[in-house]
Order: sequence, then C-alpha cells, then structure tokens
Amino acid sequence: MATDHESVPGADARPRGRLPELEGLRGLLALWVVTAHAFCWVGWADLVPTGPFRNLWLHFAHAQVAVGLFIVLSGFAIWNLLASRSQSWSVFMTGRVFRIYPVFLIALALGIVSAFFQRVLQTSLPWADDSYFPTLRSVSQSEESALASHILAHLFLLNGAIPSNWLSGSAGSIIAPAWSLSLEWQFYLVAPILFAMRRYGFVLVALAGLSLLAAPHLGQFSNPQAAFLPVQLPLFGLGIACAEIWRRTDPSQPALRLPLLIGSLAVVGGAALTRWSFPVVLLWFPLFGTAAGWWDWIRPSRWIRAPLNAGPIQWLGALSYPLYLIHWPCLILTIRMLFLIRPDWQPGPLLACLLVTYLPLSLLAAWALHRWIELPGMALGRRILERRSPTPPLTQRPQTGTSGP
Repeated sequence: MATDHESVPGADARPRGRLPELEGLRGLLALWVVTAHAFCWVGWADLVPTGPFRNLWLHFAHAQVAVGLFIVLSGFAIWNLLASRSQSWSVFMTGRVFRIYPVFLIALALGIVSAFFQRVLQTSLPWADDSYFPTLRSVSQSEESALASHILAHLFLLNGAIPSNWLSGSAGSIIAPAWSLSLEWQFYLVAPILFAMRRYGFVLVALAGLSLLAAPHLGQFSNPQAAFLPVQLPLFGLGIACAEIWRRTDPSQPALRLPLLIGSLAVVGGAALTRWSFPVVLLWFPLFGTAAGWWDWIRPSRWIRAPLNAGPIQWLGALSYPLYLIHWPCLILTIRMLFLIRPDWQPGPLLACLLVTYLPLSLLAAWALHRWIELPGMALGRRILERRSPTPPLTQRPQTGTSGP
C-alpha cells in the first residue's frame, strides 16, 4: 500500500503521469478491510447464512476481494517503479525497507500487546462460536506456545512463506492483516529479477501458468492465509501485464478501443470459466481501465473517476498503508475496553459503537503514523540512497506506482 512517484527511462516506456484514481482505490480498499473486520468481530461474518446474497456478503465480510485487488495494484505499481530508472536489487530493497518497516515495527509492537487481549476476547465473546473465531483461536494457541518464533518470522516479513507444519498460523499471527504484507515482501525480493527478464515475456507467462497449476497443491502454505508468493503470483502478473500495456499504448487512439475492450472481456471471461479470482478480475478492469483512460469513450467511466478523485478518498489513499496495519490492534483494544465498560453488548449496538470509536481511532492513528513515521522514514531512505548515488538519472519521466497490502 505504499505509493511511489518515481519515473522511468527506457526506449519502450511512454511518459506517464500519476493515476490518482488508483490512490483513491487504495483508500477505499483499506476502508473496506477496516469495516469488514468490525462486522466479523461482532459475530456477523455469516450474517447472511443462505440465499442468493450469501456469496456477496461473504466477499464483503472476509474482504479477500479487497486484498486481491491490493495484490494486483502492487504488481502494477512495483513494475512501474522498477521501470522508473535503472537500479540495483540492493537499491530497490533499501527503498522498500525504509518505505514499510518504520510503520510496520510500531504496528507489530502494538500487535504483540493486543494479541493478549485477543486471546481473551475470542473465547469470552457471547458469539465466540461464530465461524470466524475458530481459526483465530488456533492461531492464538500457536502464538502462545511459540511467541518468539512468530515475532522473529514477522521481523523478517517471511511469516507468510512458512509452511503450517513448521510454524502453525504464522501468516496470520500477531497482526492478522499483515499476511499480505509478507506476501508483498516476497514479491519485492524477486521483482527486480522478474523485471530483468521482461524481454523474455514467455518466461513470465510460464511462471504465472505454473503458479496457477501448482496453487491447488500448496495447501501447507495456507497458514492460515495463502500468503506464499507462488500461490498469488498470477494476480501480481495481472498487474504487471496491465503495467506493460499502460506504458506501451495510447488509449486516446480510437483504434485501440475495441482491442482493449475485447482483451479485458476475454480475461474476465477466462477468470469466470476457470473460477480464478473472478470477483477480483471483474472489479479490476472497470476500475483500472477508468484510471488508465481505457474507457474514456464510455460515459459511466466518469461516474467511477469522480468519487475516486474526491479529496476525502485521496486522503484515505495516502493513509492506506498505516491504516491497513494499525486498525487491527485498534479494533482489539477498543472491543476489550468496551466490554470492560459494559459486559452485555449485543452485536448491533456494539457495531454501531465501533463505527464511532474504533473507526475514528484507526484513522487518527493512521494519520499520525503517516505524518510522523511513514513520511520521515521515506525521506530518510531517499537521503541514504542519494548519498550512495549522488548523481540522479539524467532522464526522468513522471509516473505512478502504488503498492502494498
């Protein structure tokens, strides 16, 4: 969920400006995750047990679609960031470290504290038998028996790559949403290598194909979330493919309208037929196509662009990374305090109370982290890189990169 506005030389790259719609999209996705977790913690993960709207509710409450869109966004953003200028693996990773680690370490410390309260809540809540809580309890038991191992795995951001028979629940321990940050980190480690292979497109396509074939056989890496890079590589690949098309084409040319539309519909249809991340793909193309200008000739695209560019949504986008991490300990600590004040909460009133306490608290904490931790950390990283390479590239082209869980 980090945003990088760097630029890229290269004979095969077109000059590009920012895509503010993607910044707004990140903000809305983060808000989706923050809100969905509140619904789950009040026992409403299965609010719609049957009927035609059950799947729709599950997509909202479990927010896997939102995280899937984050993954595609990251593939798009990191590919463009790597194209911004020639840089070594170490330079790229140094920038990533200073981009994500300062906020993450603070969230991890708060997550360790809140984990103790989480263990109490997930057994004492009146609705603790809801389907959302057994997995949390299993993860908490593993935390309690091997806390040092879980902390160490998180410090290296490799908790998502550990098989369940090595360290049970590692992907979702301490800070449950951070499993996707571990996935991002794994992608960062190999992204410069993949970018260096971009001239051999068939290799990248083969890797994505192998990941699709291997994913059903990698159950041991669903720990409990599927945070192992090979499982999610096709979604990163979708973002990479869109980045390549975005950089190489001019959507204002009428001749490209039909090919872009047919290509997008073909991918959506393929996802529907194969049941591969269909909701993610279905949402991605209208949203990204609007941001990239693919659908400017279709009037409804303006209805999508306007809210994504709205000031409050852009503000949310700027806070999306710290908000995504910090909301989990904020949620746990708020629920614990509310039950200490009043032990007889019912789901509806508790949810209403959370929306006026936990949600503003999470936004305030995210704003503070963004202003006093995230931005200074990014500035420090830039200064360190400038000392290592004091002469900036001669050719720069502005563009947008958006990454993070």
